[in-house]
Amino acid sequence: MLALVHGIGSHGGSFAPLAEALTDEGVIVAAVDLPGHGRSPGRRGDAPSWEALQDAVDQLLERARREAPGLPCFLLGHSLGAAIALDAAERLSGRLGGVVVSNPALAVEPTGPLRLRLLLARLLARLWPGFTLATGITLEAAAHDPAVRERIAADPLRHDRCSARLAVAWQRRSRALMADAPRFPLPLLVLQSSADGVISAAAVQAYVRAVRDGGVGQGAARSRPDVTLILYHHSLHELLDDRERDAVTADLLAWLRTHG
Repeated sequence: MLALVHGIGSHGGSFAPLAEALTDEGVIVAAVDLPGHGRSPGRRGDAPSWEALQDAVDQLLERARREAPGLPCFLLGHSLGAAIALDAAERLSGRLGGVVVSNPALAVEPTGPLRLRLLLARLLARLWPGFTLATGITLEAAAHDPAVRERIAADPLRHDRCSARLAVAWQRRSRALMADAPRFPLPLLVLQSSADGVISAAAVQAYVRAVRDGGVGQGAARSRPDVTLILYHHSLHELLDDRERDAVTADLLAWLRTHG
């Protein structure tokens, strides 16, 4: 069983191409619409708290256990959803066989569209936390594939909003994730676009190094963290649905088969 958590402005249905490829291979898939996204209630791009996002993931996993009792469950998150998945790992380690993240939102690309908006969000968070700003993520930054861009543009459930409160909550948690990386408790697969202009690939690679430097014990008895990083050089932010989607799906399936 693979539970899917989408990124900012997206929704669970955006995983449909990936889900179809996985189910064809026998993987059971479930997805969530986070608060303020897709068919879930709430102002678009806003959530009352980071804990509300985690609650949505808890409900997703509970549903997954009911639908597929006895099967190992893995959590896959993309972008903001990847940060949520990484943050959930320690709390849910007894319920998960591992975590998969694609282009995890650990830090924004310094020259990308989000940097100035995050600075503005910090100023607004105290005065008007529910105020939403456009993320500034363009279709050109999302994917090389024109068909993917067209599908995103035509999707009525997609939006480009993020509230000041959510932006600040994400920044706080992403810093904590980087600090806690050496203690990551589960098998981890990281799928990253090397040319992602939205999320910092350098920060993601630093996170993976920190996880690898972790482990339990000392000397020869020290455990080796189970972490795999795969870089893709011909895809943009929507890695799961861009030019290398077939290779990404094959790598994901191979990892799931090894760990499931």
